[in-house]
Amino acid sequence: MEVPPNIDDARMVSFVTRFAGNDAPSRVLSAGSLAMVLLSAVGSVIAYGMLAEQLRIHWTLGMGPYYGPEFASTPLILTLFPVLVAATAVLACALDALLHDTAEFGAIRPYYVVAVLGTLGVLLGSQILLVVANL
Repeated sequence: MEVPPNIDDARMVSFVTRFAGNDAPSRVLSAGSLAMVLLSAVGSVIAYGMLAEQLRIHWTLGMGPYYGPEFASTPLILTLFPVLVAATAVLACALDALLHDTAEFGAIRPYYVVAVLGTLGVLLGSQILLVVANL
């Protein structure tokens, strides 16, 4: 592995390559993605018993015109979140596997892993916020 040009790059490389093995970024990406998918699915199962039949999905807060539906089916929303997280994780892992051997991707791979896990975290956080807002 090449020496990173600055301290920020060194921290990123250190974060991703913390695990032993030649393909540490793929392991971090796979493990992190699996954890996010499982958290989303478990969160949906737990939330299902706590929520009403319909979830409020749109708030206008008295500002501006109203667009779109205000409520959606709870089972539909709680099913779509884990599916969205899983689809994003699978596509990200497939893209990582496809571009794995290219030199250009190798240079930015640690950032890619962090960006994907951050995106999955935002999706999971959105699911949690929606559930909490409907309690």
